[in-house]
Amino acid sequence: MATTLTLKRIVVGVDGSDSGKSALEFAARLAKAMRSEIVAVHAFDAPIALPDPYAIPFYLDDKWRAGLKSEFENKWLRLLKTAGVKYRSLLVDGRPASVILDIADREKADLVVVGRRGRGEVAELLLGSVSHEIALHSKRPVVLAPLKKAR
Repeated sequence: MATTLTLKRIVVGVDGSDSGKSALEFAARLAKAMRSEIVAVHAFDAPIALPDPYAIPFYLDDKWRAGLKSEFENKWLRLLKTAGVKYRSLLVDGRPASVILDIADREKADLVVVGRRGRGEVAELLLGSVSHEIALHSKRPVVLAPLKKAR
C-alpha cells in the first residue's frame, strides 16, 4: 500500500539575501504543488549600541521596524503573492536559528526550509551559520536550499 506524503505547513527562513530567496522559491514551488501553507519568518537580533558609558542606549525605532516590515512583506515575499501560495508572515526579534526552530515547533511544521550560504565546509565550521544550527537542532525535517548560480 502506498502512502501519500502531505505537507500542510512549511516554515521558511527569509532574510532578503540571495540564499533566502532560493529557499523561498523552493518552498513556493513545493507549497503550490502540495497545496501547503507557508509561514515566512524573518528574525533578527535587534542591536543595542552603547557608544560610551554616559550615552543613552540606541534601540531600533518604530519607523525603522515599519520600513523593515514593509520591505519584508512587499519585496521579499512578492514571490509568494505572485505564485498564489497561501502564506503568513512573521517578523520576530531574536536569534534567527532559535526563532525559526521555535516557530516550526509551535506551528507544527511539516518541513523547515532555509537557504544555504555556501561559504564552504571549513568556513562554516569556523564561523557557523543559521542554516547549520537549524539542520543540527531541528526536530522537524529540514531542507537547505542551495544558492542558485547565475547562468
